Amino acid sequence: MAWVVVALRMYVRTFVVKAFGWDDGWMLFAQLMHTMNSICAIGGALTGTGRLMKDLTPRSMEMALRVNKPVQSVHSVAWGND
Repeated sequence: MAWVVVALRMYVRTFVVKAFGWDDGWMLFAQLMHTMNSICAIGGALTGTGRLMKDLTPRSMEMALRVNKPVQSVHSVAWGND
């Protein structure tokens, strides 16, 4: 639903009003970051994030960590942590 709203706003601001501003760019950037974060969080949950290590295989541990890294990076950038 959020993608529909952002796409409609981009359309209106670009073609109807012809006033695509910096805030529209940030809105699109935020939507992309949220989508990437959601994909990685869902992937992590499916591969083992949040489960006990005794319940995971070495392969699922590796996949959970591999998917979790982009999520942590996005959070770090979003909150301004190093």
